[in-house]
Amino acid sequence: MIDRWNSIAEMMRSITTAALKLSLVLVSLALLAGDLPSALGLMLGTALSLWQFFSLAGTLQRALQLGREQAQVHAARRYVVRYLFVAAALVTVDFLEGFNFVATILGLFSVKLVIIGYAVRSVIEEGGVSHLRRLASGKVRREECN
Repeated sequence: MIDRWNSIAEMMRSITTAALKLSLVLVSLALLAGDLPSALGLMLGTALSLWQFFSLAGTLQRALQLGREQAQVHAARRYVVRYLFVAAALVTVDFLEGFNFVATILGLFSVKLVIIGYAVRSVIEEGGVSHLRRLASGKVRREECN
């Protein structure tokens, strides 16, 4: 799956779609259980996760256009801004009655879970643990993985 992406835009679209589908399933389950605060927390957490994902992509694109030192400063500043924003959102959620804090945290992991899921699926499709061992030993070149 990972090797089948032909562009960064395609990869981002695929990850975004999968994260939204995962969130939709979890929000639907929460709503079926009558747990509106969890559904709202999952939606907010997923929105924050997607925002972080796109913000990181923008940061990397900009950093590639800068010199080494400027890129490091830019990336560090954007990192701090992203995490301060998420921290402020989590503190706000903690004080609000209508949001489940734990569900918000779970939603924050939606993009990461999708990326890990794609990686696991790719490893399984390529031959599982034996493929990973060949990669780690250097016996398989990147071109052979395609």
